[in-house]
Amino acid sequence: MLAPPFPILCFGYHPWNPMWKRNQSMMASLARRPAIERVIFVNPEVSLLTPPRRLLGELRSLRRYSWRGVWPYRAATGVLVVTPIHVVPFSGRSARLKRLDRALALAGLDQRLEAQRFVLIVNGVRIETREMVETVAPQASFRVFDWSDDFAQFPRDPRARLAIESLTEEYVRGADLVLAVNDNLAARARTLGARVAVVPNATGLKSETGRPAVPGARSLARRLRRPVIGYAGFINEHRVDLDLVVELARRHPEWTICFLGLVQLDFDRRFPPLPNLVFHPQVPHAELSDYLSLFDVCLIPHLDNAHTAGQSPLKLYDYLTTGRPVVSTRIAGIDDFADVIEIADTRAEFIAAVEAAVSASGREPPEAAAARRARGAEHTWDARARQVEAILLGALGSLEPPAQVADRSSGSSFASSRSSGSSPSSGAMESG
Repeated sequence: MLAPPFPILCFGYHPWNPMWKRNQSMMASLARRPAIERVIFVNPEVSLLTPPRRLLGELRSLRRYSWRGVWPYRAATGVLVVTPIHVVPFSGRSARLKRLDRALALAGLDQRLEAQRFVLIVNGVRIETREMVETVAPQASFRVFDWSDDFAQFPRDPRARLAIESLTEEYVRGADLVLAVNDNLAARARTLGARVAVVPNATGLKSETGRPAVPGARSLARRLRRPVIGYAGFINEHRVDLDLVVELARRHPEWTICFLGLVQLDFDRRFPPLPNLVFHPQVPHAELSDYLSLFDVCLIPHLDNAHTAGQSPLKLYDYLTTGRPVVSTRIAGIDDFADVIEIADTRAEFIAAVEAAVSASGREPPEAAAARRARGAEHTWDARARQVEAILLGALGSLEPPAQVADRSSGSSFASSRSSGSSPSSGAMESG
């Protein structure tokens, strides 16, 4: 039996980066818990043998997240970031060369784990990481799959979707515990016989009431005409209701609608050239509070579809720390916050709610903003880390699952033997 403090080995969906989405926020908070000795965070793999054109494309993709290269480094208290490197040529043509290549890529992990037993956490589903995961899974004392998004909804290619869906089911069935980001994914995991705990997203931001201190935020503030109706997060066709946003912008040309975050698949080019629509690049997590302070009203104009059904919107928790009014469409994970945010079922209701929030600006009772901040303070990553720590200790200390976790019917290693042939790429869409 694994006794605390124990190490965690986490395979991240993205490279560790300053944007701090779910996998970084949760791992950094867990690393500070008494039961956790340290966290080794494994970046997606890098091959030095990739053809130059493809390698340049991968590096451009990695650079979007301020990827820091292949050398191990301390990213936060108790967190070591490691990048597996593939160096053996022609490893795809020989089983022996493939084993050698995999062993060399994993050598750094083996040295840092020092043959200890550990808890394995897989955050996300990447076809490219499958072999790495199934190689280390048998060494783990406890295997956790963090189902933080419905990853099968990300790729456009149907073959890639099927591959991700299949691998997701393998991870769910093979895990000792599934952390589901919302009730929808939890229900699906239980149908596969999984032991499940619902762990929604949270925030790492502190409530701020002062003026922005970051120069970039101050510069942006000078360019935006108030009121500013803001959106922060990934900007893509799967989430944002383009028609809703365009109608809002056209109906109120005196407002500024500001999108703050990474635009995916050139989605911004699908918007008409309206002068009151502004797109600003994503900013480091450490600066996010300053930028959110520029918003007069915070938006979650998400589509209600299969993609958003598998999410817990990070932006909601971050918005609440500002105390600003929040208007959202009715999507998964939102109803529990109906007492502090406005939830719209139709386009007309959404626009009316934003108009009401703008009209009340400066006249809203202070208790309303305080209530939103208080709800945000309830949902921090430190609180989520305490929850996960308690679940792990309960599961490791007993053959019976803890009270807050459902029984699972059977278990196996994380992934079964990989079939021959290549699998479609998982695509470049983002989680969290």
